[in-house]
Amino acid sequence: MSGADAADAEYPAVGLKVPTPVNAALYATGNNLEIAGDLIRRCLLCSMDAGVERPELRLFSENVIEQTQLKRGELVGAALAMLRAWHIASAKTGLTPLGGFEEWSHRIRDALVWLGCTDPCETMGKIRGGDPERAALVMVATRGAEKISTNPSLARMV
Repeated sequence: MSGADAADAEYPAVGLKVPTPVNAALYATGNNLEIAGDLIRRCLLCSMDAGVERPELRLFSENVIEQTQLKRGELVGAALAMLRAWHIASAKTGLTPLGGFEEWSHRIRDALVWLGCTDPCETMGKIRGGDPERAALVMVATRGAEKISTNPSLARMV
C-alpha cells in the first residue's frame, strides 16, 4: 500500500511504523470521553449496559473470546446472510447517506435499519451536544449577540 491507500500508524514506545489502510476502523473505550471538532462526524457511540451495578465483578461460564473464535464461521455466515437478505430485498430505507461515508451508509447502515436496528447515526447528535469546541463557539456567539442587542455597534467596533 502506498500514497492515499495507507497511512503509517506509529508506535513510538517500540519504534515501529505499520502501514495501515486508510479505511481502517479505530475503536476507543473509556468513561467520559470527549470527542471534538472534525472527529464528531467520524464517530458513532456504542454503549453496553450489563444490568448490574458492578459489571467488573461478573463471572462467566465460558470465555467469550474463545467461543467467538470457535464459532467464527457460524457468526460470519449469519452476518453475511443478513446482508444478502437485505441486498436481495432491494429495500430502500430513505436515509440520507452520511457524507464521506456513502458506501458504508448504503451497505451497512441501511441494512441495519432494514433489519429493525436503531440507526447508528442517531448517536452523532449526542456526540455533537458534548463537543467542547462547539460549546465554546456557541458561548462566544451568544455573548456577542447579547452585547450587540444591548449596545448596537458597527461591525468594526465589535
